[in-house]
Amino acid sequence: MGHKMLDLESIIQRIIQVTGREPHLKTISIDETFIRTGQRTKVYLIHSGRCRVFLEDVHGGEILLDQCGAGSILGDMSSINQTKASACVRAETEMQVYEMEEEEFSMVWELSPEMSRELFKSMCFRLTQTNVHLSEKVNELLHLRRKLTRQLDDQVSDLRMKNDELELKHRELVSLSKTRDQFVNMAVHDLRSPLNILQAYCELLDAGVVSGEDRDMAMDVMGRNVSSMLELVNDILGVAKVNSMSLKINVHELNPKEVVDLVVTGQGILAKKKEIEIENCFDVGVPSVRADKNRFEEILTNLISNAIKFSPRGKTIRIQASVIANMLEISVLDEGLGIPRREQGLLFRSFEKISTQATEGESSTGLGLSIVKRLVELHGGRVGVESEEGKGSRFFFTLPLAD
Repeated sequence: MGHKMLDLESIIQRIIQVTGREPHLKTISIDETFIRTGQRTKVYLIHSGRCRVFLEDVHGGEILLDQCGAGSILGDMSSINQTKASACVRAETEMQVYEMEEEEFSMVWELSPEMSRELFKSMCFRLTQTNVHLSEKVNELLHLRRKLTRQLDDQVSDLRMKNDELELKHRELVSLSKTRDQFVNMAVHDLRSPLNILQAYCELLDAGVVSGEDRDMAMDVMGRNVSSMLELVNDILGVAKVNSMSLKINVHELNPKEVVDLVVTGQGILAKKKEIEIENCFDVGVPSVRADKNRFEEILTNLISNAIKFSPRGKTIRIQASVIANMLEISVLDEGLGIPRREQGLLFRSFEKISTQATEGESSTGLGLSIVKRLVELHGGRVGVESEEGKGSRFFFTLPLAD
């Protein structure tokens, strides 16, 4: 930023006339700060070289106010007002300056009206230029503040989002911790009884006090208790697996009737023991679905095995299908005792057991339906139940139709 340059030769001649001596010509080295904020200063007329006028901020940085060269004057306003310097001045190059004491400059100012006018014009010009420069700096600072405010708002928003995510993760971890404790407590509770029975029968067999029909009965009891424990362990592992974030489903186009036929055949042995008939009521034209074959079989196996457990001897279980919008709804209907309405909301939760009991004392872990719900949801479907006490139940789930 340029200044109104003074005619140094005329000024020096006038100074000599007023004071009776020539001002001292001083050399200032590069990077030397010869005026400092808050200190009394002399008056300098720049003969040659260049300097920078700046303010120091609270962090030790510099805010440039102006750059001055030959023909400029520094320290004049402080001298006139008898105040301390309001800025710092540092040499950018080696400088030659005429140095005047405050008293000498005041004498020239008072006794030389023409020179005072020139100096006054120079000061006014410099103040105007400085104000313009400061205004630019203020605008820059306002722009910077707006930018920093936006960045801060973005960072605060990001931190809030991350905090929400952390809180969600924390709640998930707390829930998983509770689930783990439930697993342990349930496993301990449900395994203790069959293990005690096994231990008792093993001790009787080892002592040789059981023989003949009693021995056969003992072996049957031991086998049923082993099956009960194995079912519990498999269900616990199943729940842990379907709740795992790493569980993936491998979806393909499937003929649902073929999958139902396969599961019905597999469950036929259990049904035969209770003289229960399983009817696959699928029409030949039932459309294909998009599903993971193994998970589809697992869903059906859980629902059909439950229907067998809770159906009286000699009843019928029916597997039906119907198309609803872009989904295939598959239903498993039994002729069991039904489920109280107040308990139906508990059916698809882990570890929940209802008052309805298996008709012939079959074991139930209360985990199978929670596995079904999770697997159906992974396919984008839904699962539900309709039941009335004394009239049986209909468990149903949906799978997406193939394109």
